[in-house]
Amino acid sequence: MRSRRLLPAGLLLLLLSANCSEEGQTATIKVRNARATQADVQLVSTTGSTLTISAVQAGTVTGVLDLEPGTYAVTATILGETVSPTTTFTAQEGAPHIVVVLATSPPSLQAGLCNSIPALNC
Repeated sequence: MRSRRLLPAGLLLLLLSANCSEEGQTATIKVRNARATQADVQLVSTTGSTLTISAVQAGTVTGVLDLEPGTYAVTATILGETVSPTTTFTAQEGAPHIVVVLATSPPSLQAGLCNSIPALNC
C-alpha cells in the first residue's frame, strides 16, 4: 500500500517541477562581427541591466550567451572608427537572437531574432 501512495505523489512532484522549469526561460544572443576590425558590443535593457561582449574579433561569431527577455539598446564600439552605431531590439523568451556589426560605411548594426535576419547561421 505504501508504494502506491508514493508513486502518485512522486509523479505530481515531477510534473510540478517540469512546469516550473519552463517558466522564466532566458533568451539567447550571439554577436557576429562582419567588419575587418575588432568590436565591443554593449546591450542595455530598459530595466538597466547591461551585457558587454568585449573584443569580438573581425569576421567571427561569439558563442551563445543567455539574455533576459526584454527590450535592449545596442551600441558597438569599433576599433579605428569614430562612429558607434546603435540599434534596439526585443529579446523574446526562449528564442535565439543575433546582433550583427555590419561592414558598412558608416558602421551600422542589425539585431533581432535569428530567423529574421537573412543569410545568417544562428
